[in-house]
Amino acid sequence: MSIHHQGRQYENVRTYTILEKLTEELAPNDWYFNVVLRGAVTCGLPEPYCWQLFNHMH
Repeated sequence: MSIHHQGRQYENVRTYTILEKLTEELAPNDWYFNVVLRGAVTCGLPEPYCWQLFNHMH
């Protein structure tokens, strides 16, 4: 899947759909946590957003 946002093209992105939402949100495992944060930084997302993402997942 490709995403075009604010003049930038993002190729081979992953999207997810929640099929059965839990009553309580669980933190991701360490591997997935690192993949998400590394992807956010690699894509050049703003630093405040990366910190917000970190705090939400931690």
